[in-house]
Amino acid sequence: MRDEMDCRSPGLKLLRQKTRNALQAWPHCELFHVRRDWNASADMLAGQALQRQGGRNVHSPEEIQDLKTLNR
Repeated sequence: MRDEMDCRSPGLKLLRQKTRNALQAWPHCELFHVRRDWNASADMLAGQALQRQGGRNVHSPEEIQDLKTLNR
């Protein structure tokens, strides 16, 4: 959100602007970068969603527990 990387995709530009607008309502909010290799479960879900061009619902208790464990 600090414009350190150029955003060329129109869809991402729109999402970035919507996020900036929403963050104005929370002036004390802080954003932290989490390396992809430290957040393997989110990276896995994001990769699968990108491949399908859609969201993914997690129903398996094992997968849910894995996500909880990896995202502490």
